[in-house]
Amino acid sequence: MKQLPCTDAVSMHISELSGGYPGIPVFHNASIEARSGDIVTILGPNGSGKTTLLKTILGLLKAFSGTVTLCNTNMQKATPGERARIVAWVPQLFEPTWSYSVYDIVSQGRFIHAGPWKQFSRQDQEAIHAALAAMDLLEHAETPINELSGGQARRVLIARALAQMTPIIALDEPAAHLDPGRQIELMDILQNLAHEGKTILISLHDINLAYRIATEAVLIKPDGTVLSGKPEKIFDPHNLETVYETEFFHGFNEFIGKFSLPLSRSKDLPKNPQNID
Repeated sequence: MKQLPCTDAVSMHISELSGGYPGIPVFHNASIEARSGDIVTILGPNGSGKTTLLKTILGLLKAFSGTVTLCNTNMQKATPGERARIVAWVPQLFEPTWSYSVYDIVSQGRFIHAGPWKQFSRQDQEAIHAALAAMDLLEHAETPINELSGGQARRVLIARALAQMTPIIALDEPAAHLDPGRQIELMDILQNLAHEGKTILISLHDINLAYRIATEAVLIKPDGTVLSGKPEKIFDPHNLETVYETEFFHGFNEFIGKFSLPLSRSKDLPKNPQNID
């Protein structure tokens, strides 16, 4: 499937971004840069602001300060239509009001191209079919989404994003509710999309999945400071153990690569670390 291209190799440029909610600062000083084909992976403890950071980058929340440029577009000033042509959003939570079929939900990804009331073109139909096939949902196309499991419903949202055919896809904890095999399958799909030139922005809870796919890394500290850079620097043992206040066993396996297994909740680490490399 072809996509709307970014006209510049740098698809994402975020400078000194701070955000949160009225009277409640959540994160600050996020500076992130990514190119077409990158997978930017966000880690951080529960409540650290991963979702808030994602929504601010997408222009769904107003930034306190800083700038976000995606595909040469200022996302804080972009219209909903402009945003929808640049980035497809896969939220963490989804509670449909009506019993839409899987096909109906995935076809929503084509509204920005065809409009909600127009008949789908052959290209639209091919994009929907390809998205359903990619997420192994063809046999569920006519199934009401509220009859699916949590993991199946998550795959429907990812398929909708694929059908949208944007140069950037942002996903908020998409591996939640997926069994291990489906998690690995999803990571492989995202890597293939990156190889095709898409930029992937994804938040995860699983450090080992982040090791598997990240080309750019973001780590949010408990005090809201955002670290960013190459995974080997940002996701190093000291940073992870300090941010998560957890002792890990870190190792390397010739088949799976780098891994980190939690051993115990650390008692002697600072609650609000200020000096992380």
